[in-house]
Amino acid sequence: MNAVKRAPILALILALGVTSSEAFSASQAVNPDDYPKLTKEELGHIRHLVKMAHQLPGDWSGYGSGWLLTERTVQFQIAFGAMTLALAQHQYTPAYRELYREAIEADITKLQHPDIWERWFLSSRSGARGGILNDIGRGWMDPIAKDNIMLKAYLLQLGAAHEMLYGDRRYDQPGAFTFFYNGPGMGNGPIKFRYTLGDIADNIHQEVVDSDYVGSACEPARIFWACQAPSSVGFIHYDQVHGTHYADVLPKMKKSWVDKGYIDAETYRYSEVVFTSWENRAAGQKPVPLSPMNMDIGGWSGVYNHAWDKKFVEAAYFGAGGQGRDDALQYFLSGAYAKAPTLMEDPGNAYSSVSWGLFLAYAAEVGDRDAVNKMLAYAQRNYNPVWENGEYYYPRNDDFSVDGQGNSHGVDPWTGNVFIPMARLNTGGGFYRLYNEPWGEEQYRQPYISDVDRLLVNVSQAFYDKANDALIVTLEPGPIAAKQIQFTVRQLDPTRTYTVTHNRKIVAHLNRKSGSNDDDASMNWRDDGTVLVTTKIPNAQTFVISADR
Repeated sequence: MNAVKRAPILALILALGVTSSEAFSASQAVNPDDYPKLTKEELGHIRHLVKMAHQLPGDWSGYGSGWLLTERTVQFQIAFGAMTLALAQHQYTPAYRELYREAIEADITKLQHPDIWERWFLSSRSGARGGILNDIGRGWMDPIAKDNIMLKAYLLQLGAAHEMLYGDRRYDQPGAFTFFYNGPGMGNGPIKFRYTLGDIADNIHQEVVDSDYVGSACEPARIFWACQAPSSVGFIHYDQVHGTHYADVLPKMKKSWVDKGYIDAETYRYSEVVFTSWENRAAGQKPVPLSPMNMDIGGWSGVYNHAWDKKFVEAAYFGAGGQGRDDALQYFLSGAYAKAPTLMEDPGNAYSSVSWGLFLAYAAEVGDRDAVNKMLAYAQRNYNPVWENGEYYYPRNDDFSVDGQGNSHGVDPWTGNVFIPMARLNTGGGFYRLYNEPWGEEQYRQPYISDVDRLLVNVSQAFYDKANDALIVTLEPGPIAAKQIQFTVRQLDPTRTYTVTHNRKIVAHLNRKSGSNDDDASMNWRDDGTVLVTTKIPNAQTFVISADR
């Protein structure tokens, strides 16, 4: 800082009765490099997930998949994408919430769109597949009343995560989840199915108990271990917020699967699906043959169950003697996954790409950085990532041919939109921390920033350090260039004075009686107790607002 700039700042500090050496010490106690910070690619992934969340109702651009599940995969992409945002919110920018909160809310709204849930009527009719019925049944339209864990688990998971992160009970209100059905032609509609988050938690819990702790069914009379994982961790957050004990069923479910032979705890193999009777989910249970827990859709459960069954989930990832992990990694890096016979009547082999992404996300959660780095390198080499309006993602490619070096360019949107970003953002145990380090009133009262124009600004760092009573914020230019931007700092203590550094230089002491105004940034404490910050943004701008001791 030159003498011209330094003189008025030192005069302000001395007028406040603080020596320059004291101010220097207070400022230097906090090093922005010591706190989480999003990379350019990670910010691009988040922008893409946020953009998709805010697409207009019924606009599913970029979601389309070649995996032809009856329910398609849009609901799963939405839910896993929203949980990726929840992870980033919790781990990287806890002091900047609006971007993530609004996107998660938009995703929860998307899961109530008729395009997502109306096909449940077809699934609910079941049929002869698996020897359950002789023919399809009458079925039912209500997507929550019975079975369909593949939708209601995610509503519970996302609603409960939202409550934990933001202290907002909006999903406890009557009709918080409303499914509006208007039948074809005149039909019998319109009909509304209305539920609260508590209704859904109680519904799933009761179905788990009624199945002899095997789980809530996906399609009628079909219980998948993977599909229990989102609601299982959803119980954890719900209990943390509401003081209930729904998560007490989790070890009982695990024990039931092991005791019945549906999970082999010695070899880490399991039945992906258990068929049951049509009338009673606890009766007539028939498991399919066991397969490795880290292959196919095994990561679907591993990513989330790590939160409550850490030791077993990590062991299942590596397999007996660690061979399972090595075999799986070789399978996905050699291109063998793309050569595998098509599964689930999948004409584009997209299911294999989803399995690739699930294993990658699983590897990231258990902290296998070697596997993650190798798979991300494979993706960079083969999946043709693109930058578009500040977003970074891997566009769909249905060409699953494999060259002599084992490279395949085929990638499903679920992997390209969600699993690769999830793995890149998860440095290990991200979901374990999300569920075991919940936020509460203390976090809600801490200083944070808001009113950020997301078209002009990327927030790569926003962290409140309680020990140092300091708010660390880094802003970077967004996709639309701007010479100057503004944001608001909230919940500073009006009785305190704060040392402020801008790009590692002390610029002022800030309190209700004084602000700062240099050539690059200004701060003004407003009558409502918030601080308005205006700054130029030719490149990254870092602020540290640290309470004087």
